[in-house]
Amino acid sequence: MQKKIKNLVLLSQTKGKLDGSKILTIAKTLGRKELALYYRMLYQKRHEEKVVVKTAIAAPGSLILRVRKIFAGQDIIFPKEPSLIAGLCVQFADFIFDASFQGYFSSIRKSYD
Repeated sequence: MQKKIKNLVLLSQTKGKLDGSKILTIAKTLGRKELALYYRMLYQKRHEEKVVVKTAIAAPGSLILRVRKIFAGQDIIFPKEPSLIAGLCVQFADFIFDASFQGYFSSIRKSYD
């Protein structure tokens, strides 16, 4: 069943992006258990498409331009995360690049535990 639902998630896209009208059409044909799995996989797919760039202060324009060039065609959000202290943290699908003081201090703390 999981392979079938995974294929339906792929069919739910238009030009590499999730298409709301296709999702509704497919959802109407599924049973309760299939629908739950379908929505869970859609959520995962949607999360994979989004690039999150967290910064301690508002992201400067030069950083925004560089990130948009690197991740052209992707949805990008730039939330402000003061707990990072300084630096940034980029999350894309399962990849996390942490270049923040918070991440650095956490790694030091873990090495002494």
